[in-house]
Amino acid sequence: MVGPAGVPQRKMTYWNVKGSLVDSANEQVRVPNVIALVGLPARGKTYISHKLCRYLNWIGIKTKAFNVGEYRRKACNLEEEGEFEFFSPHNNKGNKIREDCARLAIEDMGRYLDSKEGEVAILDATNTTRARRRLLVDYCREMHHNPPFRVFFVESVCDDPDIINSNITEIKIFSPDYKGIMSEEAAKEDFMKRIEMYKMQYEPIDEECDEDLSYIKVINAGKSFYVHNVNGHVQSRVVYFLMNIHLLPQKHLPHSSWRK
Repeated sequence: MVGPAGVPQRKMTYWNVKGSLVDSANEQVRVPNVIALVGLPARGKTYISHKLCRYLNWIGIKTKAFNVGEYRRKACNLEEEGEFEFFSPHNNKGNKIREDCARLAIEDMGRYLDSKEGEVAILDATNTTRARRRLLVDYCREMHHNPPFRVFFVESVCDDPDIINSNITEIKIFSPDYKGIMSEEAAKEDFMKRIEMYKMQYEPIDEECDEDLSYIKVINAGKSFYVHNVNGHVQSRVVYFLMNIHLLPQKHLPHSSWRK
């Protein structure tokens, strides 16, 4: 899809909106929001999380990100757990640790919102299974939250090998899982195997199965979008922001990329 002067335009394939940017200015104060990332490793989820957190705080919506990977790094040492094997769906010990870390992050997130310390919490995790996402939705809807939280999923979908390779390069250089622990080539090989572990259990958000959810699919770092059930001021802000920024670090953008 090409716009004026031959500039490629980003494509939005579907939009179902229950709220808008003209909602009450106090909407985000009355109803706490959880923004949950979804997607395989090396799809730019943490980059999106950081960008969203900075933006929402900048416009006056107090926001904090909760990165499940940081909880996992505190709970165990991958050198001792076998690097990529730790993420296998058949590794019972690894699964237990990762489930516990996700639960701790979600509980911390809940306390942050219940205490009114913040208005939006970003859950930076893979959330690759439907069961994990349902657990999160059920937790946020529990009546002891006053009021219950709204949940909006941001799924980063990517099959562009250039984007994936760029993200892997960033990870193998800067990730605490690998920095100073193994060579860059060994780190890349291990991380590629980790991605395969996640692929074995990944259930993408589905238009029919997940019709009740609110979400945006960001496809190939913003080349196209699929937006569903936007509900309220905060979610509208998130959609607007994601559709109007670069979703890759500038040095990794191809010269022909859409620019704003």
